[in-house]
Amino acid sequence: MGYKTHNDTFAAIVSYALMNRLRTGILNKMREIVSSANIEKIHLVLSTSGDFTFFLSQGFSKYHDPEIIVYQYDRSDSQKYPWGVSNKALPTSAIIRQTSQEH
Repeated sequence: MGYKTHNDTFAAIVSYALMNRLRTGILNKMREIVSSANIEKIHLVLSTSGDFTFFLSQGFSKYHDPEIIVYQYDRSDSQKYPWGVSNKALPTSAIIRQTSQEH
């Protein structure tokens, strides 16, 4: 699944309204796919700003969505996705550390 803005610059998301439309579209499409395929866990890698990643993640439902692990990309690390955050785990265990290059 991919989304693209009309303006392919780093400053493409210029308003709250646009961020909210993108989040709503992404979450609706994700939930449609999850429902039709009975998906129980999503591994999510985003190519976006940290701000939008957190904004999107605020829309995840602990009770209505499957487990979603959002991974951190680190270009300088040999392991490109060293850790992620789970929406279902307790705060004390929500950080998921990768032990090998799985993704």
